[in-house]
Amino acid sequence: MIKQILLGGLVAVLGAILCNVLWFLDLNKRVYNHKPGKCRLVDGPLDGSEDIEYIESEGLAFITSGIFYMHPRPGVEGKIFLYDFKNPAAKYQTKELKIIGKPGNFQAHGITSWVDEKGEIRLYVVSHHSPQFTHSIEAFDFNKKDQTLKHVKTFTHQNFIRPNDLHAVGKDKFVFTNDGTAQTGGMNALEMFMGLKAGSVGYFDGKDAHWLVEADRSPNGIWVDRKRNTLFYASPNGEFIRVMKLSDDFKSVTPITQVDLLTSPDNLYMDKNGDLWTAGHPVMSKLTNLDACSHRPAPGTERGPSQVLRISFSKDYQTHEVTEPYTDDGRELCCSSVAVHDSKGNMLIGSVAAELLHCEYMVETI
Repeated sequence: MIKQILLGGLVAVLGAILCNVLWFLDLNKRVYNHKPGKCRLVDGPLDGSEDIEYIESEGLAFITSGIFYMHPRPGVEGKIFLYDFKNPAAKYQTKELKIIGKPGNFQAHGITSWVDEKGEIRLYVVSHHSPQFTHSIEAFDFNKKDQTLKHVKTFTHQNFIRPNDLHAVGKDKFVFTNDGTAQTGGMNALEMFMGLKAGSVGYFDGKDAHWLVEADRSPNGIWVDRKRNTLFYASPNGEFIRVMKLSDDFKSVTPITQVDLLTSPDNLYMDKNGDLWTAGHPVMSKLTNLDACSHRPAPGTERGPSQVLRISFSKDYQTHEVTEPYTDDGRELCCSSVAVHDSKGNMLIGSVAAELLHCEYMVETI
């Protein structure tokens, strides 16, 4: 009798795990293409445009490229590109920024910026290193005159376990996400398929770090509103975005609401109207194969689809509306990871390991 109960319990547990895996992989989902207007690929990034930091006051977007994420990508190096929304002559073109004092083995992932009272721009970039999978946050100062970056600092901390994204709230101060704890592809797959709350959210004050959320499922893109009292972070594996009240001293958060999306959001961007934008992965099974996210896929590889969502909140964040400005089955843009816009009809959509897309739009199409 006891053996039958134990066997029944084991079958139930395995069944629950299998159902979770099938749900996570989105094997039942389909993607139907639509655009907000004319779209075309941008010259420049080919090995990814994983995250984009748009500085509205300057009309400039900084784009990270060349991510290394547990799986080697021979010949790919970390780069940062610049896109100038204010220069019509440079439409559909980026500029690779020269990095003075570029740190060794630089592999760019999440990016954020801090603009001081003098208008000087400092960028903070998550960097992973190979062949050992180690992590740091690299700080760069942007020279507006000659459009170069100067490496100024490297931040390391034991709480940078597997950093994915960050958002600056002061000079050398930022909130950040760890999207898990595993440092190998196999263990990362186990974390994903088991639905483990192996990720975390923290705050770094320039010298030390502490936890805001000690355990959650794959925290990824992160954002803080302009008043610096509301924090948002995305969970691709959980298919939701959490909204949290952030204390004035950045020491704690209080849950406000959760936006369930039934799709996997990646990075976040909040525009001047307070609308939250995310690009992500509507069919997660396609993202498990990095080759499906490359601009040089192996013959016969079905590329991962792309999706952009806009989330409009009520003032108290208790209600929201979600619209879908862009989706693609992967043939135009694969594995989208971020979307930003200039509020003047121009949008950039980045990808994990492939090209960068520019789309025109009207208010009615987003």
